[in-house]
Amino acid sequence: NRLKAAELRLTTEQQTELGQGRDVTLSDGEMLHAADFREASVHPRRFIVSGDTAEQATGITALESVDVLVHESTFLEDTADHALEHLHSTASGAVRTALACGANHLVLTHFSARIKHGDVPLDEALRAASASPLNISLANDGARIQLHPDGHVTHLVWSEDGWTS
Repeated sequence: NRLKAAELRLTTEQQTELGQGRDVTLSDGEMLHAADFREASVHPRRFIVSGDTAEQATGITALESVDVLVHESTFLEDTADHALEHLHSTASGAVRTALACGANHLVLTHFSARIKHGDVPLDEALRAASASPLNISLANDGARIQLHPDGHVTHLVWSEDGWTS
């Protein structure tokens, strides 16, 4: 609490002590408790965005406890060999990658022009993730993904009524 520290005219050393969790006794004998100067710890969040990425790329699967993974799903499973050849991923492969890094929410993106409707990769991904708690959504142009402090994810899309989830 920098404002409180400034009001009390604490020295840099005293502020450092309090910031490191140690109580400080002032020259007049008043005890300042470090807990009164520190905010509750915030759990760090992991929001990973990958570009053109093959399924289960080491740079992603080496991570743990990912809150949101935005992963390309250029191809569908019926063209998995083509995806592998070009270092891309399928919608199912994106699910396997998300599960490997412990993601809570997967956002599919970067669809091939051959995929005419986003429901197709979404359906494939939902089938691949059916036995897991993984949440899945599609990234569309202009969509917004909100990652709340508690880890909850809201996926917003623009409509004539404004932003909706």
